[in-house]
Amino acid sequence: MQQERPSRQVKILKNNWKKGLSLGKPFFMYQLLLEKLDAKSCSMDDPKFNHYSSELYNIFLEGEWKTFRPIFPESFRQLQHDLNAAFNQMENSLPDNSIDINLEMKHLSAIIEQYDTLKTILSNYHQYASLFIQMILFQKICLLSIISIQNKKLSYQSQDVLNFLDKKIRFSQSFIAKEWEVDNDTLSKWFEIQYGTNIFASRKKIKLSEYIAIFKDLFILEEHRNDKALGHAIEADLMDFYNSLALKGKTYSKKDIIEECFNPDEKLSTHQYEQARIALEKRFSFYSHVNKYPVSIAFQMISELKKIC
Repeated sequence: MQQERPSRQVKILKNNWKKGLSLGKPFFMYQLLLEKLDAKSCSMDDPKFNHYSSELYNIFLEGEWKTFRPIFPESFRQLQHDLNAAFNQMENSLPDNSIDINLEMKHLSAIIEQYDTLKTILSNYHQYASLFIQMILFQKICLLSIISIQNKKLSYQSQDVLNFLDKKIRFSQSFIAKEWEVDNDTLSKWFEIQYGTNIFASRKKIKLSEYIAIFKDLFILEEHRNDKALGHAIEADLMDFYNSLALKGKTYSKKDIIEECFNPDEKLSTHQYEQARIALEKRFSFYSHVNKYPVSIAFQMISELKKIC
């Protein structure tokens, strides 16, 4: 398949999506969904898959993906064939000879599990921008087709999909604490700071929709949050900012918070640390009881401290 020169719209979508990848969530969520949905039991030869994937393909290309219609073939099956041929061509033409991609697989899980490899390859070869966009939609349709089969109806609207997944995917507070690299007690204190109390204290499991809300509340600054249950939690023009935060880490120590308020080349004195600590203790009652903080709470403290630094 000949790869055409990417349009401006393709470049924009590709660049924004690449920035979001650095936050680590998409691949983690793909893995999680595959496991919980038992994707290995789903086959592309299943007539139900053919039915739902065709419907979804038309819905997206006539709706939110209409701008990119010129780079897509007439049918989903043709897209599968074209992608397979393109990756075979890439495997033979790229100098590092590191690609081992084949979309003609029995199980859908095998297709979606190639996400990480594809992300790495396509991020490094800009001439495949159109291919990159096609793969995004291809994987999205595969996943939504699995959900539609199990939900026994065409499912692609955000709330409909989320309602279904809430029944399938649950998290323990221990799992969430581990993901944020803190202990259960610290996570509980974060909930108390964020919500006034640990609203999950008596709960053994947390639904996917609640997990998404927790991530947004702990990672996204309050002034940047929106009310979307699914989709992009971060606006495109803020991606660079949150990408840099993700590279630093999702948690801040007390020392990290204080140092964020000064010139990075400046060596702080013991007196400066002490003055900053006193100021934070006066402003935030929880400061003496918690040693690590998520991004959203840390930046509240950094903002206040910068006023007096």
